[in-house]
Amino acid sequence: MGKVFISYRHVEPDLSLAADIEKNLSRRGASVFRDDRINIGQDWVKTIERELASSRFLIVLLSQASVSSSHVREEIIRGHKRGLMILPLRVDRTEIPLDIAAILGTLQTRNVNREAISTICDEILELINSEEESLRTYDPVHLQPETGTVSLDSPFYVRRSVDEQIEQRLKGRGTTVLLRGARQVGKSSLLVRAAAKARTTGRQVSRIDFQLMDNEQRQSLRSLLRHLAFSLVSDLNIDREPDEFWDDRRGSKASMTKFLEHAVLKSFETPLVLCLDEVDSAFGTAYCDDFFAMLRVWHNERATSPVWNRLHLIITHSTDPSLWIGDLDQSPFNVGERHFLTDFTEEQVRDLCRRYEIAANTEELMKYFGGHPFLIRKALFTMRTTTCTVSDLMANVFSYASPFREHLQLLLGPLVANSKLSGAMRQVLQTGSCDSERAYQGLLGSGLVKGDSRDAVAPRCELYRAFFERHI
Repeated sequence: MGKVFISYRHVEPDLSLAADIEKNLSRRGASVFRDDRINIGQDWVKTIERELASSRFLIVLLSQASVSSSHVREEIIRGHKRGLMILPLRVDRTEIPLDIAAILGTLQTRNVNREAISTICDEILELINSEEESLRTYDPVHLQPETGTVSLDSPFYVRRSVDEQIEQRLKGRGTTVLLRGARQVGKSSLLVRAAAKARTTGRQVSRIDFQLMDNEQRQSLRSLLRHLAFSLVSDLNIDREPDEFWDDRRGSKASMTKFLEHAVLKSFETPLVLCLDEVDSAFGTAYCDDFFAMLRVWHNERATSPVWNRLHLIITHSTDPSLWIGDLDQSPFNVGERHFLTDFTEEQVRDLCRRYEIAANTEELMKYFGGHPFLIRKALFTMRTTTCTVSDLMANVFSYASPFREHLQLLLGPLVANSKLSGAMRQVLQTGSCDSERAYQGLLGSGLVKGDSRDAVAPRCELYRAFFERHI
């Protein structure tokens, strides 16, 4: 049964109500945490963080006293970031502060007093049991491995703080968001969720995945921009055609910009969220500087033209653009709002174990897979659908039947084919450094290594270390 965390202020009547709720739920089999159980000498902050990490539901008693408590407000914010189901109970009709109103504003509340506790606990237990039943439907027979972008309805997607930050930015005026992270860290999964959230608020959305483009579409600036224009027509059901605005005498950048302004932005009263996913494919091309200079112009247009404030631009990439773009001042990469997506923390891995209903050793998972989102999900899926342990997975990691075999082979192929990258990876394994900045960025962007600089770099996880020491 999902664990319940009760957040409240240590004043009356909040204190007594929290105690009565805990007693009622516990008596009926629920696992409940209330902070009166923290022993003398225990680290209060770490205990609260640990209990939130292991909980599924957050009951919040809202009163004039509690909403002024920094502890209660922080628990609400942390619980929201962790994806807990928040159950707000009003002790009185006090006004909710803006910082938590953004979280609680659309949630149904219940008025609570001692007479209503039994009825409210009935409803809470019904929710808990419903959640448990939902998780049970993902039994080993019907579980599907998460092999790429995590589906929108998956119970195994882990929300991180950047999810909330980007969703909030898309509610305001046009902005440029830069999302960087290694391969298979979750950029595309985050992007499709941000896009889905934007659609629910009436935004127009178009997502262009650069990895899906044909070589013909990436051959020149003209072919790339015409592909973008026709993708917008298709995604947004626009009546007007790019050819109405295309004038090769004026150039592709000017034509694309005119098309976007007049055929797209001026056609809708609501903002457009344009997602450019994995733009690394444009790095190093002959038109690299021109393409990103155009995006910078779109960003700058917001200052002088109100219609351009309808444009939200989200750009995801894996490598450092400064290696490929001659002048970053002529690109969006030094003006956009930067976010860096990292591997899972141990607490997030522990949360995934709970969702998969696996009593796994999270320290072992972190040791071998380093929080790598794809590898962690692959490991948990395998453990859930078989009887193996983390140690079993690693003992058979080089066998033909290893669940990681295909993934590792896909990484090995391009590395072996590129002598500079394979040499750089060999140096990383042997010395923990990399002489070439470009090779370091290539390994980093490919998700093979981790480290803040080429002077202190290591394989992304122990699985990678063991595999590449054996094969390169």
